Amino acid sequence: MGLSIDGLSSGLDTTALINSLMAVEAIPQSLIKNKAATVQTGISALQGLNTAVADLATKAGKLSDPKSLELYSASSSSAKVTTVVGAGAKSGAVDFTVSQLAQTQRDRIRGVFQNDMVGTSWSAATRYWLLSFSGTGNATPDRIQAAATRLRSEPQSPPLTARGASDHQSFQEVGVASANFSWRGEATPALLEPPYHSPEDTIERNISMDRLTVSMEMIGCAAYDLAN
Repeated sequence: MGLSIDGLSSGLDTTALINSLMAVEAIPQSLIKNKAATVQTGISALQGLNTAVADLATKAGKLSDPKSLELYSASSSSAKVTTVVGAGAKSGAVDFTVSQLAQTQRDRIRGVFQNDMVGTSWSAATRYWLLSFSGTGNATPDRIQAAATRLRSEPQSPPLTARGASDHQSFQEVGVASANFSWRGEATPALLEPPYHSPEDTIERNISMDRLTVSMEMIGCAAYDLAN
């Protein structure tokens, strides 16, 4: 155990005196600790305020976007498709319109061979017509005419004729090489087979293997030539 003998000569309580002096010396240190704690509390409060202001700024930025007031949103599983929400959109309603093919996609199409009545068995369909909406040549009818020459089928195929009224017209209107190829009446391409677009237009009732073979040989050669 400890042994303490105070003031043997002077009668003073030296222990209490020393403790008091130490307490006085510690006052500045305590003040500094208290001040540091106060400053840290202020820093924490300012950091919290900064976070709150940043969050408010983010939300205000979103509110400045007109789309933030829309009740619905649109999304697509393809990154190549852009989606927007139109005025008056309703939950569950879908309005999907493709107004035109992108130019990059058009540029990938070398040519369109539209086959129409290429195997008809109608006896009057003795001429294989090459129809261009513009009446001028392009990559597809040019290749067909070259193939007809190689295959010696020219007598069955007249010169290129101006006529639309089918799918090839839409492609030509946007600059894609295309034409319509079909067996029709001798005098004019307006002479269509009677079963055209009717219940009688079936494989069993209306297929001529000879005409189908001529068509596929010319189109096959032309498509191969165009692809290479």
